[in-house]
Amino acid sequence: MKTTISILVLSLASILHAQSSFIVGTNAVPVIFEDAELSQTNRVKICNDLTRVFAFESNFTNLIHYFSTPVKGAIGDLKSVGVNVDPFKLRPHIRKVDEIYALVVHEDISQSYVKCFSDMVSQTNLLQQADAFVAMLNTGETVNLTAEQKFKLVWVPEGYDQGTPEEHAIFAEYLSGFKFYPPSILSAELFEDDLFPKKSLLMTIVVSPKNKPSDVFDMTIVHDGTQWRFVRF
Repeated sequence: MKTTISILVLSLASILHAQSSFIVGTNAVPVIFEDAELSQTNRVKICNDLTRVFAFESNFTNLIHYFSTPVKGAIGDLKSVGVNVDPFKLRPHIRKVDEIYALVVHEDISQSYVKCFSDMVSQTNLLQQADAFVAMLNTGETVNLTAEQKFKLVWVPEGYDQGTPEEHAIFAEYLSGFKFYPPSILSAELFEDDLFPKKSLLMTIVVSPKNKPSDVFDMTIVHDGTQWRFVRF
């Protein structure tokens, strides 16, 4: 009986650990949530999204900006990589727990996530389509799309130069040289503007050249009411 209880406790501990970490490369990175009232469901959702946020990196230590001296138990914070590559307005701190680096999710960040989860419930289908769009881009088959499909890779506001078939073909070939990463739900934004069709869902995806993966940058995509496309002004 005692052995059984020990096994159950160990199993529960393993489950809780798995639900409080995200993956960078092949390693699990523990997460420390400052909001003690945050539900386990939201903790899991946040960790799942953090795996997407850092999908471009293979080693978490590459993302750490070290402080010269610790600040409130933190040995550093999240390093800025590129422009808009990560969706955080507030830089998360990094702590070292039992010789393992852990990401501190401030309450402001977890609240932003919870609000986004709520706001995007009605957009679940479009979020799944965004993942499918990224998967299509990663096949490298954009060069084999039809002329009409290549034209629809980019959304250009009405009244602006829509480009030529030759330019669409060049862009489709250009895309085949990059690796694309699924968007964070924190980048999702329902946008209403004269330039955009009705109220449109925008997201940011992280991109890196296949021949130089460390040079990450962001690109904006928009759902035009029918499909996901890149945005060009």
